[in-house]
Amino acid sequence: MPNILKKVTKHCSDVLAADETFHTATFVQPAGSVGKQVALGAIGGIAGALVANKMAAKRQETDAPLGVAEDLPTDRSHVALTNRRVLFFKHGSMSGNPKELCAELPLDTLVDMTMEKGKLSHFMTMKFADGSATSYDVVRGAQADDFIDGFNLLKGRAASAN
Repeated sequence: MPNILKKVTKHCSDVLAADETFHTATFVQPAGSVGKQVALGAIGGIAGALVANKMAAKRQETDAPLGVAEDLPTDRSHVALTNRRVLFFKHGSMSGNPKELCAELPLDTLVDMTMEKGKLSHFMTMKFADGSATSYDVVRGAQADDFIDGFNLLKGRAASAN
C-alpha cells in the first residue's frame, strides 16, 4: 500500500492553514466491513451474507454516547492529523486518492485512540472529549501503527511499541 501521508499531502494540502502541517494519515473503512467482505467471499450466497451481517453488527456495537462522533464519516475515508486538527477526506472510488474535506475537528477534541490488531485488518477506536467514540476498520498496510504513534507524539505521549 502506498504511503498514505504522501497521498494526503499531495492531494489535500490546500485545506491547511499557513501554520499547519500534516503529521500522520491513514485509511479507514466502516467497522466490520473488512470481515464482511471476507465472509461474503469465503462462504458466498445467503449463508455468507448472514454470517457477514452478524459479524459487522457485532463489530459496530458500542455504548458510547452520541456527540462529535455522530458527525464523522461512516464510509471509506482518509483521516489525517495536523498539528491543529483531525481531518477526514472522502475516498476517491476510482483513483483511491483522498478527495474533498468532509469533516474536521480540533485536535484537542480527540483524546484517545486504541487499536485491536487482527489478521486482515485492525479495529481502531477514536474517543472524544465529549465522551463519544467511533470505530473503524483499518486494513493492514494502511500505516495504522504510524497513525496512532503520530497521534501520541502530537499529544506529548510516548509512542507505542510495535
